[in-house]
Amino acid sequence: MSSVFDRVRLVEQLGSDAIVDELLVMFTESITRHLTELTTALDTNNLNAAQHAVHNIKGISGSIYCRNLHQTAAVVDRMLKYGQIDLQSIKELRDAAEEFLAHIADR
Repeated sequence: MSSVFDRVRLVEQLGSDAIVDELLVMFTESITRHLTELTTALDTNNLNAAQHAVHNIKGISGSIYCRNLHQTAAVVDRMLKYGQIDLQSIKELRDAAEEFLAHIADR
């Protein structure tokens, strides 16, 4: 099982490679959009919007078995919820998202 993405588990849950492929297209677009929202929110010091974007990334990544991205998003989500910004954790979140997106693009 990959810490980037557990495709086997998702296919088992959904029953079809084709459905997983369609879902990944949607989720790739969503994660990319939420990363952009996160950047905008941080640039404008809007912690509520930043937390909302990260919370969405956490939910998406958890639902499609992206363990590393989900765990990293959970840490950042919790920090932002309490008004804390840790640039290193946000970098790790972006790195985990990019790793997932690259993993999907290689398929």
